Amino acid sequence: MGLTRRHFLQQAGFSLLALGTDLKPTNVPSKTSNSYLQALSTPRGRKLALLVGIDRYPFSKNLAGCLMDIELQRELLVGRLGFHRSDVLALSDRSATREAIETAFVEHLIEQAKEGDTVVFHFSGYGNRVKMPALTESESERWTNSLLPVDGLLPTKGEPANNELLWETLALLGRSLATRQVTFVLDTSYRQTGQLLHGNLRSRSPLVPVAESPSPQELAFQTQLKSNLKLSQTLHRSAATALLAAAESEAALEVQWDGFNAGLFTYTLVQSLWETTSPSTLYVTLERTHDRIRRITAQNPRALVPEPSEPLPPTYFVPAAEPMGAEGVVLSLEDNDTIVRLQLAGLPSNVLAYYQPNSRLLLDLRSPSETSDTPKTVSAPSLAIPIQVRSRVGLIAAAKVMNSTLPEGHSLQPGLLAREQIRILPRNVGLIVALAGDLERIERVDATSALSNVAGIASVGAAGEQMADCLFGKGGALNAVVSPPEGAANPVPSGRGYELLTIGRISLPNTLGAPGEAIASAVDRLKPKLHTLLAEKLWRLTLNEDSSRLEVRVQLMGTEPQAQPWLERSSRRSLRVPPPQVVPLNDREPQITVGTRLQYVIDNFSDRPVYFLLFGLNARKEPIALYSTKTIDNSSKPLPIAIEPGTPLTLPQNANTPWTVPDAVGITEFYAIVSIAPFSKTLEALAAVPDAPGTGEQLRKLPNPVEVARAVLQDLHDASTVPVDWVGTPTDVCALNVNAWATFDFVYEVVAAG
Repeated sequence: MGLTRRHFLQQAGFSLLALGTDLKPTNVPSKTSNSYLQALSTPRGRKLALLVGIDRYPFSKNLAGCLMDIELQRELLVGRLGFHRSDVLALSDRSATREAIETAFVEHLIEQAKEGDTVVFHFSGYGNRVKMPALTESESERWTNSLLPVDGLLPTKGEPANNELLWETLALLGRSLATRQVTFVLDTSYRQTGQLLHGNLRSRSPLVPVAESPSPQELAFQTQLKSNLKLSQTLHRSAATALLAAAESEAALEVQWDGFNAGLFTYTLVQSLWETTSPSTLYVTLERTHDRIRRITAQNPRALVPEPSEPLPPTYFVPAAEPMGAEGVVLSLEDNDTIVRLQLAGLPSNVLAYYQPNSRLLLDLRSPSETSDTPKTVSAPSLAIPIQVRSRVGLIAAAKVMNSTLPEGHSLQPGLLAREQIRILPRNVGLIVALAGDLERIERVDATSALSNVAGIASVGAAGEQMADCLFGKGGALNAVVSPPEGAANPVPSGRGYELLTIGRISLPNTLGAPGEAIASAVDRLKPKLHTLLAEKLWRLTLNEDSSRLEVRVQLMGTEPQAQPWLERSSRRSLRVPPPQVVPLNDREPQITVGTRLQYVIDNFSDRPVYFLLFGLNARKEPIALYSTKTIDNSSKPLPIAIEPGTPLTLPQNANTPWTVPDAVGITEFYAIVSIAPFSKTLEALAAVPDAPGTGEQLRKLPNPVEVARAVLQDLHDASTVPVDWVGTPTDVCALNVNAWATFDFVYEVVAAG
């Protein structure tokens, strides 16, 4: 599905009426006005937040990522958005009763917030559905969504009594606030699926029966709120903006990452806000969040707004206190201020899992009060000292301060931001495969044995036991999330053969086998796909759009009826790269029609030549690469693609032969990699590919993707020239300097013509 503005900013059913209304498409200006930027930079009033997370329910199976969600939100609000820590109240597990949540909302938010203040309410846990009393005699029944507090079911002599927090109550609480700058973040879901595991992910869909009636105490609280607001008994919309983890009928999922669990929506949302360069609107934030989620599963975030606004406000109605993004924030100091504890929520999750000791970050010595009270521009000077990671558990790292003497007038303190400088990655990265829960025991044994013998696979385990890159399971209705569209690359035959899926149960194209196939044969058949997944994993370890300092920009251009940018990526922390060219949002989606002619344009804003590579996965999930060749003695050899300073390079260079989007529909991904040094080892690996007719720039299938991907890492390591004494054991790791390279990903959906 394409990403339209309506796709995010819409009402998802009658039960949502209490929280929002359909936002009709409006023309968002193609360029952000100076007055809007100035408005975003104006210091605002007080910022208040109430965060609720429940992992341990006495009446249902426990969740695992809700407490982490509120920790992620807390550090984002304080470290990135300028909230005072004392103004962020958290309720977790046993303290998160219905009455405690509603009381905290009244006392912490309603009684303190004034006009112009900013309010955030976050909930992570189970949701449910509640049957409500009819509002009119002609109405037979109506249902509303609810949040399940820790006492959502109360034991009685008979059936347990419902004690849920209704969406209508949230709407009334939102209307009771003196400010309209209110955001609800709800990382939960409401429709029963009957399953706790969803592939390798855990579902937040309710496992308890729907409630046949609301609790009398909840209705009494609503009556009190309506009386205070002088409202009738009819339903009223909230004044809040609501960010929802999933559509009405979808499951909100949580993921087991490396050493921690978190809600898929919350983690990707928080990560997007840590990385973004201020100002960033609600739509842009959700678009970035959804781009990452849809790689894993069919979960579609939504935003409900009380009324249209033009232009859209920043997420949470708060511009980032520091316009430049960050990978981490200091939580505490240890050992006489020689060690800092960091939360690394700004690192991409796939990179975090392999972030090794000796990685370096630069610690911005400007205090949180400096960055929050005095808005800055990206070009503002920064005082920074290096810190070196010593250890990491999940999101938390311990790092050594490398400068014993700090600049005069500056000190180390919690809240300081850390930005990536040197990325240390292991050389022996392998693929982690999870076995789907619908496999029989003997199938799991056979699959474990067969997969463990495939080169490049690091481990195999049951779904839900550990972080994984993909899922091995049976195809068909029990695994597929959605049926492939007409003309898709991988039509599903009848029966249930073996296939590969994402960890969120999306079937990978061209992997489904015939019913009755032996597991050993299926694994042997799937080896090329497994190698492709490993190559993609290695390419993604180099992604650094948000931390790169290399001054480059790459645009994906459509050529008809005239050249125009479809997608644009650039080094966000480079001072010389101009701001992105924003297009009207309602006219632009990352959907490209079969037969469209495309070009890539690379701009080099630095003072030295840079070198370019392009790899990708087409809609059939086949690996492809850009070859630039010339014929010498009837043989073709790949050549380095160099971009001189100040001289844009268009690929293909022959304007009469642009690349045409092939006829397979589905998600297509490309990785544009730019370095300060030629990719000598990568070109050697590409030279091993059999010759193809023609010269110039070609996109060709890549038969040896893993060898090429490992060569890319070695070339970036060589270009970075990190001192050996910084690295530790250089034969075991790759050390990448953010000044030496940039990797951008371009993800779009190919759709059928007409």
